Amino acid sequence: MPELEARLWILHAFDVARAISLAECAPLTTQQVVGPRRREWPHLFGLSERPLVWALDPVDVALGDRTVTLRPRAIIYDFGHVSVALRCEVAGPPEAWRALAIALEASDAVDAVARDVVTRFVARAATALRDPRPMDDVASYTVYQLDAVPGDDAAAWVAAHAAVVAQVLRAEHAPLSDEEVADATARRIAYTRRDVAVVDAEAALVIDPEPDEALAVLDFANCERLALRVLDDELDAAVTEATRTMRSRASRWRMFVSPWGRDVRRLTQLTFDASAELEAVDNAIKLTGDHYLARVYRLAVERFHLRPFHEGIARKLSTLWSIQKVFIDQASTRRAEVLEWIIIGLIAYEIARAVQ
Repeated sequence: MPELEARLWILHAFDVARAISLAECAPLTTQQVVGPRRREWPHLFGLSERPLVWALDPVDVALGDRTVTLRPRAIIYDFGHVSVALRCEVAGPPEAWRALAIALEASDAVDAVARDVVTRFVARAATALRDPRPMDDVASYTVYQLDAVPGDDAAAWVAAHAAVVAQVLRAEHAPLSDEEVADATARRIAYTRRDVAVVDAEAALVIDPEPDEALAVLDFANCERLALRVLDDELDAAVTEATRTMRSRASRWRMFVSPWGRDVRRLTQLTFDASAELEAVDNAIKLTGDHYLARVYRLAVERFHLRPFHEGIARKLSTLWSIQKVFIDQASTRRAEVLEWIIIGLIAYEIARAVQ
């Protein structure tokens, strides 16, 4: 099999803040994301301006029996995410990619480079962060990119090498079954005969001489996956806290005195914030103006299993609103009962005075 000149993009999404002021990040870099064919592409993604890019010096990392040179850059989005893209050149046939994919899966060195980059960014751009968040979680995704393949029929090339492509996408050394190969390469889309995008759960293959837009969509989808995962965890904690509050006698007394007490106010604020964040995530990518990119995005959503996340988050938000309604109803009932006893006491007092 002839050697191919490929590029490996390792994407790491970090949720660093609720929002980032790109204007305040400008001293870090004056470079904007460039390359896509359409100037209006940021607006297709619901962005008012292009993300900023902070490029850093190359880093050498040992992966398996080879040393690769990673070229890091931090892509800074105004909605609070930083995506650390690590690029390296991969020469050789797809079997060489397979060995690299397996080594990448077993190594923590690349993740350490990405975390170091985002930590340095946060330290230098602290004033630009709105409501900073701990960077405990990360969403990683790998993209293998080729400008062209022999024969200039990208889909046919993928079909002819489906077995090894599936091993690369799944980071598997053992030969995969026909069913697994078919599943790994099933979600693919092409715009012309010379390009194709194969999207799997943890990796993708993009054959395109101008891949920037497809890479941007995959990067956005990876950021969305992280945002939904973090939001889902926050709502789990909120439901647990709300249940604990509901069972607390002290909290019940506070809600009797003030139905919008400290606990309920905190719960209400968290629910409002979660609802707003879910809405922001839903509207983060607006691809109605580009049907091809919209289809790439839908493939990523399907592979990342984002729909179940959306449904689960919606259920938890509904649960939180229901719990708050129970809080308010209980407090209103208690107040009504107390008012009744006060009225009864006043009537009894007036009767006692009249008898005297």
